[in-house]
Amino acid sequence: MPSQPYENWIEGAHLYRSCQAWVRVADAKMDADIAKDLNDETFCVAYIAGFVDGTGTTSRGACFPSKLSVEQVVRPYVAYMLTHPEAMHVDRRIGLVLALADGFPCPAK
Repeated sequence: MPSQPYENWIEGAHLYRSCQAWVRVADAKMDADIAKDLNDETFCVAYIAGFVDGTGTTSRGACFPSKLSVEQVVRPYVAYMLTHPEAMHVDRRIGLVLALADGFPCPAK
């Protein structure tokens, strides 16, 4: 399912739908590996969404477009981490800041 644009991503209705999905997943009987992946996915999205919400449209060298989906942030982060393995061993905030600055560079002044 494609990610919703940033404006919808931050609305209360999106959080509500996400929490409803969490309840459905929690109540479902599923394979332990799938449950772990869902838990990890939830952490990833929640952490990145919280980071972007907390920083607004700019963050230490990163400038976000006016419409931004979770997928637009997660995929460049994963790609950055794969190509910069040294970032795996520093505070996750630093790796995220570096990845976002790389994926969403601010225009030159």
